[in-house]
Amino acid sequence: MYSKIQISSMLRRWVCAVFLFPFVLPGSLVAQGFSGEWRTSLGKLSIVIDNRQAGGHYRGGGEEGQLNGRLLWQGRLLAGTWQLDDQQGRVFLRLTDSQNAFVGHWLQPDGQPGGEWIGVRETAAQEQNAAARADFSGEWASNYGRMILNSEPGKVLGEFTGKHNKGRITGQENPRSRKLVSNWQDQDNRGTAIFKLLPGGDGFLGEWWYDDYTYGGYWFGVRPLVLSGPLAGDSQNGFGVYVWIDGSIYIGNWKNGVYHGQGSRYTPTGKLESRGVWVQGVYQGKCLSGDCLNGKGQIRFSNGDQYHGEFREGRLEGQGHYRYANGDTYEGGFKNNRRHGRGVYVWSNGGDRYEGEFSLGKIQGEGKYIFSNGDIYQGRFRRGMRSGKGVMILSNGEQIAGQWRDDQFKSSRVLSNAPESEVATELAEAPPLGTKNDTGDNRLRDILPRPLISQSDSNSPAAAEKAHRIRKPAGSDQRQDYLFWKTREQQPSAADSSALPELIISYLVVSAPGQFPGSRIREMAGAQLGANSVSGMEMEPAADYRRTMYQIVQRFRLANPDRKTSTSFLGYHRLGE
Repeated sequence: MYSKIQISSMLRRWVCAVFLFPFVLPGSLVAQGFSGEWRTSLGKLSIVIDNRQAGGHYRGGGEEGQLNGRLLWQGRLLAGTWQLDDQQGRVFLRLTDSQNAFVGHWLQPDGQPGGEWIGVRETAAQEQNAAARADFSGEWASNYGRMILNSEPGKVLGEFTGKHNKGRITGQENPRSRKLVSNWQDQDNRGTAIFKLLPGGDGFLGEWWYDDYTYGGYWFGVRPLVLSGPLAGDSQNGFGVYVWIDGSIYIGNWKNGVYHGQGSRYTPTGKLESRGVWVQGVYQGKCLSGDCLNGKGQIRFSNGDQYHGEFREGRLEGQGHYRYANGDTYEGGFKNNRRHGRGVYVWSNGGDRYEGEFSLGKIQGEGKYIFSNGDIYQGRFRRGMRSGKGVMILSNGEQIAGQWRDDQFKSSRVLSNAPESEVATELAEAPPLGTKNDTGDNRLRDILPRPLISQSDSNSPAAAEKAHRIRKPAGSDQRQDYLFWKTREQQPSAADSSALPELIISYLVVSAPGQFPGSRIREMAGAQLGANSVSGMEMEPAADYRRTMYQIVQRFRLANPDRKTSTSFLGYHRLGE
């Protein structure tokens, strides 16, 4: 233990009294989360809670440091930083169920492990929370190292192993006082100790002495708690709390081992990173009202866009109203997070408006495009461009019916102020593209009005056509990253018997146009990269493929601690280019 300090005869008599009568802890110190005074392995710790912010200081070994952090998971986790003089590092603490003790660790300024940090609180005995009987059996993390105690009829046997000492404990439990009166012996000394089980049974607080009654100090312990990986709940399919190896924390819903549903992710220092709806491990945004997973709700996405409408499995599915961060609006049908079906899109800049059909995010099918100058195009669209039969209705009443291809006018008949029935007839009779009657004339250029063109270039045919260019809705050119990955196991060589088997996760990333479904993405990847390039690989969308890959790696590391896990990056590819 430590060097002996002689005590007075009065102290000797007081020590003897402690063996005979239970000691009572101060009644004013009642468990209230992390708030209050603690006796810890790094000295005395005082914590003050303000809302969810935690601040305090600790004293030990003649030094005083600061502690700052944030409470998470109903106040049962504290993630933050410690500071001593000009040095600073991370700290993570977990409160026991009884709130009478905590287990945690601290990291050095360079991020390397620093050590364990445990603490107990001196509380008044609360019978309603007290252990039904004294039960010291099991494993303990104590300020003198790890302890393992075994209860046998009439006695308790165990051992403790610390950084500097290793020894044995024998004693007897007192069920009424929930105390363990014991004798200890290490490689150099021996003595006595008295431990009292704290209410809840997940911590103990006691004192020890040498065999000549020289006082040694406090001896306390906490039952070990998990500090990384799944802490509570169901982190596969349900609600769970998970702490990653780097200290980042996720509290929320899971599906098939990834974030899915409502959840919050925090940095290793407890700062909120993302709170809201997650779909297959990808953060969507904050749910403002309703049910943003399966039902009707309102969500604000991380880029500032907002949606109010129907959801299915966290995706935009059904009817809804979407307002983009740039002010554009869309109201209509959605499928798999894209505009799909009939809808109305209005551009905030200029006031153009489209009413009609959409397919996988793009203007596609029958529709009407109303230009800001009052001109109207009504007809067929393909991938956001006029293609097929259509009619331009100019603001002066003139109408031009004809065929379009890739937003270019190919043939026409000018119908001056013709009624709608006649326009429909002309559209039906317009020659198909590529036939001998398709003259390909471009009279439209010469008669288009030029309200959006300056006077100096008002006679420019190119500028006139630009005034009637079909605009693309927001997000039409967005691309989506997809992560393809697979695993293989590599056994160590026979010559190196101490090496661990290695699990290698090979992965590649492809960027694809956002309008294609997942099944089509796999086909495109196989066609462009080679039929065997993605064969047998798992595929999942990834807003941030690095984070998604990190989550995959951590899942395998936690599930297979007896194997080394590494990755092999196969490249980043853009499809459709």
